[in-house]
Amino acid sequence: MNDQPIEDIKLKQSMSDDEFYQQLEENYQLAIAEYEEKYKAALKSKDEEIAIYKNQVEELKKIILSLSKAPIVIQQEPLNN
Repeated sequence: MNDQPIEDIKLKQSMSDDEFYQQLEENYQLAIAEYEEKYKAALKSKDEEIAIYKNQVEELKKIILSLSKAPIVIQQEPLNN
């Protein structure tokens, strides 16, 4: 994370402690909601990538299994001296 403040709070001379903490809490909750939306979208994208990779791994396993069942034929050419 960066060192930037989440929110600047405008202080009024007449603002009481309760008003200050209420405004701070409201701004904090808004900032948290914003960050959660951002990171949920990023996580969803990563989850979709992981699902694609898992599918590719399963396909590769099937290919490897089918290739491992195929007979191996080795033909040796006679050596010409």
